[in-house]
Amino acid sequence: MANPSALTISFLDRQPYSAAQALTEMSTSDAAAFLDSVPLRYAVGTVSHMNSWYASGIIKKMKPANGAAILREVDYPTAASILRLMPPEDRPELLALLPAKLRRDFETSISYPDDTVGAHMTTSIISLGGAETVASAIGLLRKSDVPDPHTVFIVDEERRLVGTVPPASLLRSAPSQSLAGLADQSTTALSARARLATVIGIAEWEIYPDLPVLSRKKQLIGALSSSSVRKHQHPMAQAAPAPPTSIFGAIAGAFYESAIGLGQVIAELDPSDPGARKQDPRS
Repeated sequence: MANPSALTISFLDRQPYSAAQALTEMSTSDAAAFLDSVPLRYAVGTVSHMNSWYASGIIKKMKPANGAAILREVDYPTAASILRLMPPEDRPELLALLPAKLRRDFETSISYPDDTVGAHMTTSIISLGGAETVASAIGLLRKSDVPDPHTVFIVDEERRLVGTVPPASLLRSAPSQSLAGLADQSTTALSARARLATVIGIAEWEIYPDLPVLSRKKQLIGALSSSSVRKHQHPMAQAAPAPPTSIFGAIAGAFYESAIGLGQVIAELDPSDPGARKQDPRS
């Protein structure tokens, strides 16, 4: 990618939230290449205003040295959340490039004993802010690297669970509907440090394909699937029946993919629009 122009750098500096939103509408590969091309301070500022789920997908495709530098410079809760949402096999290279103490802190945060919920959860989940609309969520989900997700988890600005949304609800709802308005708030949340044996028999597995997993600070860090529970309960059991319709299956053909490049955002930005200057907190 060519070196960013002075106008692009000014955009990143003055409107990091808008820049973060623009990057999440690009492919993760293009967004990663863009952040690789800008000075670290601007990359850090942009990632700091980005949803951790999007950030994890982008950083894992950046040059390792650049991705590690961003994790070192953003605040600790944001960096830990990004690492938790990365596939385990993508973490070691980044962690190895961090200072020893910071690396140990992260490793402690994201590791759990084998008999706990946290050890069997997946961090590859879809978590979106309640202010996101159905239309933007569907467009972004189509670009997701998460394999065949079945639940959208809705979080607040502190990454605390608001509720869950099944794929079918997205297609039945108006494009402008906020995800917070669709969230099922009755979903049972599990503690990452709870013993797996204590949650195997709960009734919620008959209703939900995945249950949210929370940290000690009650922040969403992953999900435990009913299939994982069945495997633990019956290790030799055959594959379970197919789960409910996935997001990708449900939205196939429903919407055309729409990607807006960062250059378009800069070109079309109206300086008189107060919404364009809004420094919104991360969802």
